[in-house]
Amino acid sequence: MIQGKHVTLRGLELEDAPEIALHYNDWEVRRFLNRIAPVSKEDEEEWIRSTWEQRRKGTGYVFGIEVNKSRLLIGSCGLHWMSVTNRSADFGIALYNKAHWNKGYGTEATQLILGYGFNQLNLHRIHLTVFEFNERARHVYEKVGFKHIGRHRQALFRNGRYWDIYVMDILANEFG
Repeated sequence: MIQGKHVTLRGLELEDAPEIALHYNDWEVRRFLNRIAPVSKEDEEEWIRSTWEQRRKGTGYVFGIEVNKSRLLIGSCGLHWMSVTNRSADFGIALYNKAHWNKGYGTEATQLILGYGFNQLNLHRIHLTVFEFNERARHVYEKVGFKHIGRHRQALFRNGRYWDIYVMDILANEFG
């Protein structure tokens, strides 16, 4: 576990799958993710198992985000597609319990996972992509030190129109 002031990053369990599926099936949540189709509990169990395999291989580390006071799972975050040679990884986060949006939990979880990546896994660079319309996430990423490094123009189709996908990264010496 990675303990923060308000949230803890912990391993995901198969028992988390129904909660995750419940929230991922809310379009308001899913529209910010690279998932456009509804999911089942079995889909989420398969995804959780895949995160365990990534951890065993050392190619990724995914954590559940749990609120310390209530012990409620509200999301997940992780470092994916890790490259030992390049000391880099792709970052992703989803706060899927809308009742816990705009409370600083995403910012704290992002800071915790960046600290883990840079200080424990010895990564040099962590990068991400974020949809143009996801202003809340972009604000968090900028606040913790991510820099805009590019964009994929009109690369995403959502709600009847095309949107850009922004590319951001942070280097180890820029964190903290």
